[in-house]
Amino acid sequence: MKRLTAFFTALVLGAAMTVSAGCSDKKDDKVVLEESSIEYKDPESGARPVLSLSNTEGRAGETVEVKVFLEGCENKWAMCGVHFAYPMVLECQLTTSDERFAKYKPGEAVSQMSGFTSAVWFDNRTEAMEKNEQYSLFFCAASSADNGGDGEIATFYFTIPEDAAVGTVYPLEFFEYSGDMFLDTASDVNLQHYAFTNWKNGTITVV
Repeated sequence: MKRLTAFFTALVLGAAMTVSAGCSDKKDDKVVLEESSIEYKDPESGARPVLSLSNTEGRAGETVEVKVFLEGCENKWAMCGVHFAYPMVLECQLTTSDERFAKYKPGEAVSQMSGFTSAVWFDNRTEAMEKNEQYSLFFCAASSADNGGDGEIATFYFTIPEDAAVGTVYPLEFFEYSGDMFLDTASDVNLQHYAFTNWKNGTITVV
């Protein structure tokens, strides 16, 4: 339990460091990730975690909800740290206490977990994010047991530009960044690999 509590603290600090320092080096247009020779297989717990972002609609100038969901992993995960990118023209709503932390509403999937936090990443972006004119949002949760649930992980809030044309579609895209994770208390890397290779991106469409 102490190790997991320390881990969550590290995730929270890591979120702050991510948005203030940029996390890691850049190489070409990809994030530098550690090479691995692991031969992945199905998660030992039988879980098949699928993360997804909502497909949301809204009017120009409106603040809309963007939800992150999980299915296939009820009571079979204990920690996550995940990024998704969004177009710079969207305004992520922030907390009043710190301009780097995203406003959010935790969902039922993390209701039994020890903690949850989220932060935005504006500076020192990857070359791909700069090229695509994107910012990033990072969220993390952790617990001392495999009591992470299925369903809604969290709701975030984004404001559509006032001059957005009807029919414009803004992509919301998960991406794996160095240090990101999705694990159970056994630290089964197969669980993370499944989650990170089966996630579903979302959109915000102007109506």
